[in-house]
Amino acid sequence: MMKVSVLMPTYNDSKYIGRSIESVLSQRGVDVELIIINDGSTDETEEVVHSYKDERIKYIKQENKGQLDALLNGSRLVSGDFVCLFHSDDLLTDEFAFKRNTTRILERNLDGVYSDYITMDENCKETGILKVHRDFGEKALRRLIQYSGSNVIGDPFFTKKNVFFRYIVKNYIIWNQPYWFAVDGGKIHLLRLEYIDQPWYKYRVYEGNYARSDIGKFVAVNGVIRTITDLSKFYRVPLASFRYIHRLPTSLIVRRSRSSYERYRAQVCAFTRKVFKGYGIDPDSNVYYQALLSFYEKESDVRLEIDNKLINETPLLLGKDVNVFYNMLLNDKLPGLYKLFLKTALKGSFEVVIDKDFEKKVGMILKFLNFSAPVLTR
Repeated sequence: MMKVSVLMPTYNDSKYIGRSIESVLSQRGVDVELIIINDGSTDETEEVVHSYKDERIKYIKQENKGQLDALLNGSRLVSGDFVCLFHSDDLLTDEFAFKRNTTRILERNLDGVYSDYITMDENCKETGILKVHRDFGEKALRRLIQYSGSNVIGDPFFTKKNVFFRYIVKNYIIWNQPYWFAVDGGKIHLLRLEYIDQPWYKYRVYEGNYARSDIGKFVAVNGVIRTITDLSKFYRVPLASFRYIHRLPTSLIVRRSRSSYERYRAQVCAFTRKVFKGYGIDPDSNVYYQALLSFYEKESDVRLEIDNKLINETPLLLGKDVNVFYNMLLNDKLPGLYKLFLKTALKGSFEVVIDKDFEKKVGMILKFLNFSAPVLTR
């Protein structure tokens, strides 16, 4: 019998997590391993989890660092043939949801499956269907950038274990981007996914959703802008309409020719403004949002010569650390290099000059901040 490892990060969901646990443990036709990661909850979440005496439950408690960090922590306990992301306030549609998914994947030799979502309110009353993009592949990529980086097939994944560790850990968990594509060596790699007609997931939509909070929006924006900066190296969208998308040779951006780089920055800027509007964000509400817009909107000839000591003293933050960065930002405790990049970006675009030994670290810091700045070595 196939085994499904369910990753369930949770934060202050004591009101709903009991039903979610029961929904997972009731699955038939597969073995289930439920990995619950308590991300520093301050309510009765832990007491609710401990009330379930089931050996299939594995429980981790950590300080509050965000859902992605919790998922990375929980991934160390995964032992199943398949891996699933399951939010602690959601439900499965029926007792054979996992069985249908595993059967389809094995029969079709897929990496994973996805489907529409049934929506429900805080009282578990079904309220409708959340439609996803059915045509996977190139069309999904085009739709992804057309929708300003918002995941067109949804975040809850159901994939083979090897796919989870090879792609999803890095793409979704480490870098806070859609799990189903990766950019490597100037090329885009797509997972082998297939849409299934019967929904398997019930998604709870209510006023208290984490995604609707200021920090939830901040985490989402950090990820969708990163997706935009990546895909804009491959696709050009006429800014007047956002309707027609043209495939680009990546060398246009990789080589940083002046004219192509200016068009690239203009496209990212336009999408960033669209993202802010879509999420109801005032760009002046914090310095990070201001710096993002200024970097892509204003051209400057600033060249930053970065001291090795400053690089050494600066901790490396990845996409999973957005919550940590957000709290540093609010409390004016940003590490030196992050503060320098934000301050410089407020004046416009810039180039970075560093010793070659620090090229990788500085490149990752810029990627986290979503600044596609040329990095030169001395």
